[in-house]
Amino acid sequence: MTDVPGTAITPDTVRAAAALAGLPLPEARVAEVTALLAAWVPAANALSTRMQSDDVCDLMPAVVFTQGPADHDEDGGTGA
Repeated sequence: MTDVPGTAITPDTVRAAAALAGLPLPEARVAEVTALLAAWVPAANALSTRMQSDDVCDLMPAVVFTQGPADHDEDGGTGA
């Protein structure tokens, strides 16, 4: 994101993203959020790029979460 022209993480882009998402962001927190995202987003994009490479396409997570059958009610019972 930050290596693409026009996509730098700045206080203005953080304010705009918060407004688009409908999230309240006090002005006092804008600098903190900007610094956090400026550190995390490039690393996340690098990881995303790495995980799309052919040499890791066959890797699977060590833990796989699955969803149980849909025939259970909210309390975990079968509804019978």
